[in-house]
Amino acid sequence: MKTKLLLLVFVCGLSVNAIAQLKLKGIVVNNKNQAVSNVNVRLEKTTIGTATDEKGRFELNAPEGEYILRASRLDYETVREKIGESRIDLVLRLTESVLNLNEVVVTGTGTHRKLKDSPVAIEAITQKELKNAAFPSFENAMIALEPSLTFSPNAMGPYMQLNGLSNRYILVLVDGKKLGGDINGNTDLARINMSNVKRIEILKGAASSLYGSEAIAGVINIITEKRKEKTYITSNTRYGEYGQFTQGANIDLNFGVFGS
Repeated sequence: MKTKLLLLVFVCGLSVNAIAQLKLKGIVVNNKNQAVSNVNVRLEKTTIGTATDEKGRFELNAPEGEYILRASRLDYETVREKIGESRIDLVLRLTESVLNLNEVVVTGTGTHRKLKDSPVAIEAITQKELKNAAFPSFENAMIALEPSLTFSPNAMGPYMQLNGLSNRYILVLVDGKKLGGDINGNTDLARINMSNVKRIEILKGAASSLYGSEAIAGVINIITEKRKEKTYITSNTRYGEYGQFTQGANIDLNFGVFGS
């Protein structure tokens, strides 16, 4: 009898907790009704927040109450909306702003700050630096521009080390998402299309632990160019000394809702 009573109290507690949840779902668009990705969507005066995906969508859960929902991105004006109940059809419309900014990075906590003001060791490699040398691969670019990264040949692909730690402790992100295709602990760097890279940010030191145990050595965040063309094809051919020959091609497809 006592066990049944405890079970009933537990179930009732779960029901009350479920009812007291506020759920928010929606999309962020610009003045042309185009989805805007990588928008920081946050409930002000809380730690609850997320970023929009490639389709501009977001989802948040919070305790029941009244909040100010804020949507912000560097190249858009910040939008705020008062929220007091669950909504699954939110549409937040952003207006583009013209800003003159110094070099900016996105920190592990999702906030934007000037690179020179960042309290952690963040190195940024710009698109101009990458294009000036026309690196055929991510590995070549890092060997030339980031001396703290070392590479050695491996049967499963290049073996990468940062500050003496191996691949297993280096988190590689593309637009904030983990790069897939790990092979026996080696990150598949061949997936990175260098012709589409806008910027590379490298976070080293204790601050990289914000990303979890996979990032003890550091985090490499590769930010790509957002293409407007429906089809974008690139081809790279390189011939070097000792008969070295490399060739690669990439096809990016963008159909608005779907892309690859």
